[in-house]
Amino acid sequence: MSAFALSIIKLSAVARLIRVHQWVKNLFLFIPLFFAGHLFDTHALISLLSGFLSFSLVASAIYIINDYNDLASDRMHPTKSRRPLAAGEIGLPYAFSLLGLMLTGGLVMAWFENPLFFADSHWAIWP
Repeated sequence: MSAFALSIIKLSAVARLIRVHQWVKNLFLFIPLFFAGHLFDTHALISLLSGFLSFSLVASAIYIINDYNDLASDRMHPTKSRRPLAAGEIGLPYAFSLLGLMLTGGLVMAWFENPLFFADSHWAIWP
């Protein structure tokens, strides 16, 4: 198998690990902007896109923590055993590195967007 094919497989495993498909739920952040009639306000839209991305990165980091905490039981489960960590497609050092990058990136983005948005993201992780 070529290096390109292997990198595509790894990228697919990373996308499943961080559950990119769950980011769709974060589109609910756009609803207030839509109903306020400011969906085409460039400044508001850029700010909201930044918030969407930071929120999604932090949520993905939490998914990695969850997969790590449930690793033993996921390996014994008929469908959860196919998750990238449980199946061994992604090693723990790689997953922890990704976790650190996503968590740091998401929280830094939230801080620069608005310190109050950061505070909300912060409490989602450390109650």
